Order: sequence, then structure tokens, then C-alpha cells
Amino acid sequence: MKIVAFVSGKGGVGKTTLGFLLGLVLQRAQRRVNFLDLDPQASLTSLLELHNVKRDEGAEFLIVDTPPRLESKEVRESYAPPARGAGRRGRAQSPGLNEGAGND
Repeated sequence: MKIVAFVSGKGGVGKTTLGFLLGLVLQRAQRRVNFLDLDPQASLTSLLELHNVKRDEGAEFLIVDTPPRLESKEVRESYAPPARGAGRRGRAQSPGLNEGAGND
């Protein structure tokens, strides 16, 4: 699966719109696409529902929309697995969100 994450430290730069439109373009090209909306505002989810865009669980592409601040508690808890042997959640290990993006 290819992961495409739209990340910026600033809000209002078009992350949600770009993710939504890229997903539509890929779907129209007969590609299987799923979406992950990590932004607490859930704007991507609202757009998908408004336009009846389906999410494909067996996707080739995962489009990830992030909030302006990736280090927020809500985001960390949404994608970080629990740390082994600890009562709190561990740090993220996803290359699409931290390092190594673009290395496939």
C-alpha cells in the first residue's frame, strides 16, 4: 500500500482539499483508495460523506489528512500503538508520518 500524507505545521493550506481531490483522481483512474482523517475537525470525513465517496478497505493507496500540529494528543493516540509493558501509548512508528516518506 502506498501512503500519501498531507502534512503542514500551518492550518488552512489545503491539506484536506488536496487529499480529497487526489483520492478522487485515483478512484477515477480505477485505483483502490482509502482515506484516513486524523484531523479532529473531520473535514475530510465530511467531504467524503457529502459526495458519497466510497472507502476501499483493500486499498492500493491510503490518503492521510492531518491536523496542523502532528504532535497533538488526539493524533498521537489515533495512530500510535500501545507501548509494550507500559500503561500509556507509545510513539508513532509510521514512516508515512515521521521519517522515510517517499521511500517505497
